Amino acid sequence: MRWKKEWINKDKENISIKGYFTRLFRKDPILRFCPKCKKRVEGEKCTIHNIESEKLIILSGIIDDGTSSIIVNFFRQDAEKLVGMKEEEIEEVIKKEGKDSFYESIEQRLLKGFFKIKGTVKVNDYNNTLEVTVHNFKELKEVI
Repeated sequence: MRWKKEWINKDKENISIKGYFTRLFRKDPILRFCPKCKKRVEGEKCTIHNIESEKLIILSGIIDDGTSSIIVNFFRQDAEKLVGMKEEEIEEVIKKEGKDSFYESIEQRLLKGFFKIKGTVKVNDYNNTLEVTVHNFKELKEVI
């Protein structure tokens, strides 16, 4: 799934798109990382720097505008706003009901939603595809 290159053709380009969520990726939404080296950490401390790890909320999915689709990544407050829950609430739901239950509950609303998204395009170095880091978004009531 690639976004049309004639519309978005460079890394770090700011864009605005409107489309439907067609998929949410069901990966762990709360990651821990070292604030010094920025690498992912398993547990409460970075074993390299022996410092407390920090949390990062990230939700990712696919937005389709009817002509093409692109991966969108929501971080921190944008991720909380997307699901309507704070970090602590997300952790609690996952702890009590599991990750699949968390995603099932938010997919019922999000996969029907039409969104206007503003963000920055980046090239994913792992698979060489374009993705959008969301900076601002709004769920629209109807297709405009």
